[in-house]
Amino acid sequence: MNISKDDTIPNQINNNINMVNNEHVNQKYFTKIVVLNVCTLTEYKLNNIFDYIRKNGIDIMGITETQKADKEINFFNADKAGYKIISHNDNKNAIGKGVMHLIRNNLEKHIFNIEKINGRILIVDFSFKNNKKLRLILFYNLANHRTGVNMNNKIDMNTHVIKRIKNAKSQKMEIICCGDFNLQYRRFKKRQDNKQSIPKMLKIFQKLEDLNLWDVHKESYDMDNTKEIMTFFGRFNSRIDYIWISENLFTKTLKAKIINIRDIIKMDHALLTFDFINEDLIYLILQAKKMNTTNTNLIRHIFDFDNTEEKDLLSFQDDLKKVATSFNLNGSIEEKWSFFKNNLLKIKQQYIRSKEIFVNIDRDKTFQHTQLYKDL
Repeated sequence: MNISKDDTIPNQINNNINMVNNEHVNQKYFTKIVVLNVCTLTEYKLNNIFDYIRKNGIDIMGITETQKADKEINFFNADKAGYKIISHNDNKNAIGKGVMHLIRNNLEKHIFNIEKINGRILIVDFSFKNNKKLRLILFYNLANHRTGVNMNNKIDMNTHVIKRIKNAKSQKMEIICCGDFNLQYRRFKKRQDNKQSIPKMLKIFQKLEDLNLWDVHKESYDMDNTKEIMTFFGRFNSRIDYIWISENLFTKTLKAKIINIRDIIKMDHALLTFDFINEDLIYLILQAKKMNTTNTNLIRHIFDFDNTEEKDLLSFQDDLKKVATSFNLNGSIEEKWSFFKNNLLKIKQQYIRSKEIFVNIDRDKTFQHTQLYKDL
């Protein structure tokens, strides 16, 4: 499957924000993150990657399946100016493993903790002003699970990831969990919808949802109601690469895309991008007033209850009642919130009109604090 440029445009849903003006004018206000499976890192690929992330203003790039030991990467002749390389692999057996972050220098100074696990998981923790923290988890799971040993190892990697997410939530950290999971959400969802038992290795998706993390590309492309966008192009095309984010970051999403860059960097995976508005996390809101910027308006699509027809409002209320009657009272608080959140969004998209509003990020954060939750 080839991904055309037009196919990378996410559907306009309630949380999707688009820049009206030149992105580079307001670049300080948003952070750009990408993730890519490079199918073995080479010196040539690394130089192409650095060219790409500089040209596109990328702040953080997660790279999976490097298949290179850390010492090999250190000896690559690459122009690393402006970025810090943090890599991790099993130096005794690097084949089939390897994860790496390229982090812009202005963010490197905020790193306070790095954790490396089995050549497959790389965790970087950032600390910002006012005790704001971000945990970035890069994950490359085993490619096959044909043997019992491989399956158990795959489940163990999932367990490590979930444990670190729970730990981050206990510290009130924002979370970005990304990489090549080598698992298909579609298979999990199909079994869940058919009320079938979920295989252990697929339960990571249930746990991510229960922990109130969002599959940002599934939501941005509205994959539940449209077609699935593939990220891997092999014998069978599939979606196995993901960026899952905490809800607060989800409300600040600027855009999320799945892009084919195989003409630039030769591999069999698509590039996943995630841009988010970083005010009150990386940069304080008050700092915006000190900047000499003239184009600070963002356009936001919200639900317009006031101008929705009466019959659609009644249908909206009827469907809400049906959702309430099907609710499982025995679930945890996070499960209850996830249930209502997902169903409310789907019902609103079906019946309620949307409209555009302009938000000035120099003045306030009304789009973040009121629109998403008030309309619920």
